[in-house]
Amino acid sequence: MKINYQSLITLDPNQVLNIETGDFKNLSLKELSEEQFKAFIEKISLCQNLQCLSFESCELGELSPSRMHILLNTIARLPKVHSLDLSWNKLKQFSEEGWHQVFKDSYQNKTLRVLNLSGNDLGSVNQLWFDAFWQGMNQQFQLQNLDLSWNELSQLSLAATEALWINLKALSSLTHINLADNDLEQLDSNIFDRFFVGIHQCKALQRLNLKGNNFGKLPMESFQASLQNVVKLPLILFNIAYCGLNQFECHQDQVVSLFETLFECGSLKHLHIEGNNFSAESIQVLTDKLSQSQAPLLVDIKGDLSERLKEVIIQNRKALLAYYKNIGKDFANILPCEMVEEILKKYTSNEIEKPMREKVWQGYFQEKTEENPEPLLNKRYDL
Repeated sequence: MKINYQSLITLDPNQVLNIETGDFKNLSLKELSEEQFKAFIEKISLCQNLQCLSFESCELGELSPSRMHILLNTIARLPKVHSLDLSWNKLKQFSEEGWHQVFKDSYQNKTLRVLNLSGNDLGSVNQLWFDAFWQGMNQQFQLQNLDLSWNELSQLSLAATEALWINLKALSSLTHINLADNDLEQLDSNIFDRFFVGIHQCKALQRLNLKGNNFGKLPMESFQASLQNVVKLPLILFNIAYCGLNQFECHQDQVVSLFETLFECGSLKHLHIEGNNFSAESIQVLTDKLSQSQAPLLVDIKGDLSERLKEVIIQNRKALLAYYKNIGKDFANILPCEMVEEILKKYTSNEIEKPMREKVWQGYFQEKTEENPEPLLNKRYDL
């Protein structure tokens, strides 16, 4: 059951345990009176089965440290919460001194895994802000999935970049990170290099989204060196869609080198390269590399594809489905949502053990309905 602010305040006490999703988008918590804020917190505390909370566009960056402390501690005490959306909240306006107050004597949560911080202009904060924020977050939560898209990270200073990755490195459980649409190609060269070294330090990373950063504007040597850091990670999914990679096509050997580097990642199962407007010659290079790959790799690429590439993609997709069917316990944690849906349709009876099917359905995939137009998985794992 999903609930918003109005329905929460008037909620029948007998219904509190039925609430699994709280959507408080556009609720201005700073405008609530002390009495209203207290009532809001008390009601949330009663919803012990809450799993997903959204505070998108709630102007949390303008909250007082005391209210932020109460809010995060209340969330941390929910025993089943696993997803928290703090996107588009002007968090850059919150001071480092404020974060120190927020996380003082904070309650440690062991269930929250997904944190959305997109759209908070974090590229303009300094080293002290990152240290205060991430040290507190690391202490309070054990994150696996982090969304930092649309944060203008191209504006980061070298000191802030160091602080960001030193603190993210401490998140030993971090397996998913979204860095889409941050204009990373505009970083100064030394900061750009340090940024990708930082990514490489997140040794458990399985899914990386760099979509919408125009890397084609960079010298090929610089981008190639950055990719070399990335492909050493145990990536399952890598998204470099709409990154202007066709700008490297002025030299065919650069395209060959690009695809060779991508295929060095032996763990990779899903590669997004759509929207790069590759030429027919580059598509041919991709087809050759893909057909020679020793492991099944699903490539998402739109446009006029050759019949051979279509055939290779279909063959790899079938092989990948069979691979996922056999890996059991890791199944639900690493699959893109559209593949979960396809596999569940394809293997419906005894080919997937019943407990695993139930786990996928209950925890990782929800059908589209009028009440739930955006399936949870699509929102959590939009990498």
